[in-house]
Amino acid sequence: LKEETPDSCWTIAHDAATAGSSKCLGMILTHSRFEVDRQREVDLNTALHCAAEANAADCLRLLLERGANPFTRNRNKETPRDIVLRRVAELAPI
Repeated sequence: LKEETPDSCWTIAHDAATAGSSKCLGMILTHSRFEVDRQREVDLNTALHCAAEANAADCLRLLLERGANPFTRNRNKETPRDIVLRRVAELAPI
């Protein structure tokens, strides 16, 4: 599997997490040497950040089981945990 373009650090795992595709993400995590906390250069998001933004619970679980760090900060100083809490607050009734 080709995991990234040399200049972007955007990986297929980021794509799978963004799409909420836990089956695809599971295959990537099982069959590649993907670094679970790999950050994209453009925004410093990890696949866990992407899964959090997508409300992709199954992807979040897979990444956390593989040791993803929920406290890694992106360019906006947000952690995946921060994103999950923000998304939950956005969904909560007023």
